[in-house]
Amino acid sequence: MKTLFLACFLMLVAGVAHAQVPQTVTFSARLADDGVALTGSHQLRFRLYTAATDGDLRWEENHGAVWVDDGLVHVGLGAITPLTITVLDGAPLWIEVELDGAAMSPRLPLRSVPYAVRAGNAAQLGGLQSQEYARAAHEHDAAYVNASGDTMTGLLAAEAGARLGQIAIGAPAHGALSWPYETIQLHPAHNLRVFFGGQQRMLLGNDGRLQMAQTNGDCPSSWFCNGHFWDLTVASILYSGLSQRSDRRLKQDIRPAEGGLPKVRALAPVTFAWKNRGTPGERQYGFIAQDVQRVLPELVDATADGTLAVETTAMIPILTQAVKELDAQNAELRAELAELRRRTVTTSASSPVSSSRTVLAGLILIAGACAILALMRKGR
Repeated sequence: MKTLFLACFLMLVAGVAHAQVPQTVTFSARLADDGVALTGSHQLRFRLYTAATDGDLRWEENHGAVWVDDGLVHVGLGAITPLTITVLDGAPLWIEVELDGAAMSPRLPLRSVPYAVRAGNAAQLGGLQSQEYARAAHEHDAAYVNASGDTMTGLLAAEAGARLGQIAIGAPAHGALSWPYETIQLHPAHNLRVFFGGQQRMLLGNDGRLQMAQTNGDCPSSWFCNGHFWDLTVASILYSGLSQRSDRRLKQDIRPAEGGLPKVRALAPVTFAWKNRGTPGERQYGFIAQDVQRVLPELVDATADGTLAVETTAMIPILTQAVKELDAQNAELRAELAELRRRTVTTSASSPVSSSRTVLAGLILIAGACAILALMRKGR
């Protein structure tokens, strides 16, 4: 009867720290039939199971005809079907040897040496011990973290926050935070500078001021300015000058504004006090966006939460047009008034002759009336 007299597994270990870990495992055994060592060519097949009996098949490799010399056989497992990390994942495994079509028993348990295949991943650590590489507080030599061509892909998750130099992300490294949400925290003595190449283009000072680098000659010498934003929402703005780009070259489909006066008449200026303001009850002058929307809907925008905002600067052209329309009406009224005055002066110049004739006619009527009265008295 053929028996498996001796079996051992060997893993050849690379002598250089960064060398590729061998991907085959040496299998050595002594084969005998009723105590007589086998010699010659024999068919060998190897399988890995998850249990000593039955279990799931995890790996299989057929070596076909293998030469056996005085019972000794040496085979490199994994040379045909790779022994991957998925196969050697650390769970217990048993190897079954099939000799000339007959499975030999018992299965042999896989010992620790073959699992060294998993150490292939450790090459990424450059020879460092894993506990040194994964400590919460640890500094690596530049040779390991600053090597040319280093690349990190995927998601870096740091649930307790992270710190890069003096910049803390999601962690209050420089003092307790008064808000319960994630934040980027800078050291109180440092500024945040943003460079494009060798040019500093933005500075967030530790005093809270945001400064932009000078560009296009829009700023006086040595000033920081030119913050370019599409939408900017603030509670209030304090400024010394405010300009709106209005170059004809930037516009198209230009048409005269009309009907300014009716629009202005329909607007309802109000005084009010903000609900959330540093000085409660302080009176302000302005408009109600819902009222403006009924008259000039194109000047009213809505934010994501439905809050309405009025583009009040766009009312200036409408007010200008209304003033021009009033001026035209005033000019017309002034012309009519001048004509009335002219007619009055002409009538006054011819009035003396007409008045004397009227007085004379009145005297004649009075005299006639008196004569009639006198005759009537005589008749009595």
